[in-house]
Amino acid sequence: MPQPRARLSPARETRGPVGLKPHALGRVKPRVLGAIPMPYALFSKEAKLSKAYPTEADVWKHARQSGLVVDVVSEDDKPAPRPVLDNDYEIKPCRPDPQEDPAKNQADAERDAEQEFQFGS
Repeated sequence: MPQPRARLSPARETRGPVGLKPHALGRVKPRVLGAIPMPYALFSKEAKLSKAYPTEADVWKHARQSGLVVDVVSEDDKPAPRPVLDNDYEIKPCRPDPQEDPAKNQADAERDAEQEFQFGS
């Protein structure tokens, strides 16, 4: 007859592998401006080219949809190409313009992309 498995404390069951803290399990901490996460935008040198969006991933998504991302074969002998921004563009954290709401910018962009998808079908 098999032995019953020892129960871990509730805190231990939710922490993941032994010795790892929850933040060490792959979470990325956003840059923070005061208590608000720092938004990101597309830049060329120091000139801001896009609206501010809540996360760096949001800007990458919009840059890809705009045709600004190219795939470059990595030099590290990795099998997959890595995405790179065209024309030496950069994605950097930024302060939103005074009247700008990064979350609204993201919602508007998603709505526009959905409408383009529906019209293109």
